[in-house]
Amino acid sequence: MEKNINKRHKSLWKSVMEDLNGQLDNFKYGDRFYTIADICRKYGVSQITAVKALSELEQQGLVQKIRRRGTIVTARKGSGRLWLIIPGVGGVEKSLYRSVVWMKIYQGLVSQAAKIGFEFCGPISDANLTSLSLSGDKKAGFFVIRNLEPRIKGFLQEYSLPCVLLHPDIEDADTCMVKVNRKRGGFLATEHLAGLGHKRIGLMIGSITSAPYLPRFQGYQQALRRAGLKFDWSLVKETSGFDPAEDSYALDQILAKPDPPTAFFAANYSRALNLLQYCQLRKIRVPENLSIAAYDNFPEMSISQPPLTTIETNLEEVGATGVNLMAALMRGERLQPEVVVETELVVRASARPLKA
Repeated sequence: MEKNINKRHKSLWKSVMEDLNGQLDNFKYGDRFYTIADICRKYGVSQITAVKALSELEQQGLVQKIRRRGTIVTARKGSGRLWLIIPGVGGVEKSLYRSVVWMKIYQGLVSQAAKIGFEFCGPISDANLTSLSLSGDKKAGFFVIRNLEPRIKGFLQEYSLPCVLLHPDIEDADTCMVKVNRKRGGFLATEHLAGLGHKRIGLMIGSITSAPYLPRFQGYQQALRRAGLKFDWSLVKETSGFDPAEDSYALDQILAKPDPPTAFFAANYSRALNLLQYCQLRKIRVPENLSIAAYDNFPEMSISQPPLTTIETNLEEVGATGVNLMAALMRGERLQPEVVVETELVVRASARPLKA
């Protein structure tokens, strides 16, 4: 008898859950969903059954319980179709996977799109945009990573299609953007080294006049000022970051100084790995003889020897935030022109207090 009751109870909550799932199309993203009491009244079921049905919807990512707001709809069928535009003719897959930056943002896009009910149609080359069937499709949205080129912007404006620019190097005043706080990243890395007692902190960076690196350079300078340390141009080396020999030459120059730095901030992952390799080849012990803080918390950073203290740029969050902005754009909401995703310091074993 007890077995039959359990079987009937299980069947009942599933039936309620399936019916509730079918009603999600009547709600907008962010709407308040039925309460437990609502479900009990609507279906004439017990509180246990209502809780089980609602919990199952939450586990599927369709609704979410938020304190002081109740249960909120976070996904529904048919929210729209999304594309990530890749500049350049052909080679979409190669372009997308050419960097960890793109891949992390892409993962955030795909994951969040699935959670809130968008159909993510994948990356598309800008050369293939005109082949899309968009006539009358008001639920199509597009993302661009880094830079919104004029020909892409022209296409989107011609069809009045919403676009969100992700992690831009060049900002666009007419487009919603999700930015990483690069300046704070440079500040946090340098502040950490200064807090460990280092007074001579070198900087390996790309061109400080370029959009990606200028904010990191400004953060570096700000942290030095905050710590009461004098800025020294001779400790700053601008390199391409992709040629270990070039970085080695720059490091030879800095470390040959009478008062060389005791720590370095490497402003991206390739310079950090080149710096670490340089130290290994020259028997410079990290962090005993030289402390390092890096930028970009890529997988290599946690498995290097020693594991590198670095800046987490939260690129998956950039992608996820972009999807949420797109949902708001499609609902016709007025939005701030930009959303800033904060960077964080990840402390590992590559930096230590300066010995007196």
